Amino acid sequence: MARRRLKGEGSIYQTHGKDCPPAQPDGTRPRHTCKGRWMAYLDLGWRDGKRDRRYVTGKDAATVRKRLDELKASTAAGVRTDSRATVEKWLTYWLDEVAGKKNAASTMKTYRGYVDNWLVPALGKKRLTAVKPADVRALHRTMEAAKKSGATRRQAHAILQRALEVAVDEGLVPWNAAARVDAPKADGNHHRELSTPESLKVISACQTPREWARVAVALLTGLRQGEALGLAWADVDLADGSLWVHQ
Repeated sequence: MARRRLKGEGSIYQTHGKDCPPAQPDGTRPRHTCKGRWMAYLDLGWRDGKRDRRYVTGKDAATVRKRLDELKASTAAGVRTDSRATVEKWLTYWLDEVAGKKNAASTMKTYRGYVDNWLVPALGKKRLTAVKPADVRALHRTMEAAKKSGATRRQAHAILQRALEVAVDEGLVPWNAAARVDAPKADGNHHRELSTPESLKVISACQTPREWARVAVALLTGLRQGEALGLAWADVDLADGSLWVHQ
């Protein structure tokens, strides 16, 4: 496939199919509607006598630009794309520079707990490129042996899978090992619903109108305590009979 390329490192260019008009002697092409993938590369210098370049791809120029910027950031942070980065180093970078940029502090506290307590002890010393599905299954077995619930094991798997997916996008690994393993099944819900008399007893124990409203809404909608406490009047549409849970 031919390539339309801007000059220099970090240039974003698009691959061309056989149906595209041929390039002119000066490198330009007639106007056409090419549907090839977009690419860019980061030059990491020479390694073992060969030019070390890392490529990123995407469906459009904007996607490639974003991935190229992320690749530059990871390289600047010391996470080299030369197969030497460990899982621990990558997870640290992912927490600080990727997940930490788009998640709430409470979510990041949970993520870091899983990373520190389970992912790093089980996989941290392995090279990122050496992680295999068998390693992910071993993590599941370790957590199961520690009598962790299915929901906890499933959450650890999900966090690992998210981190490895970014590694795939940045060209550090060719595929996501966690995505090739079935996530543990969450435990069934062992909490039964309150009966009407039990619900009325709970409501009657409320001391203030505000507390009564929170408890009544939680009982009628099945909200978690934190979700009910996070509701504001702006989240409630009395005319439509609906509410928006977002924290």
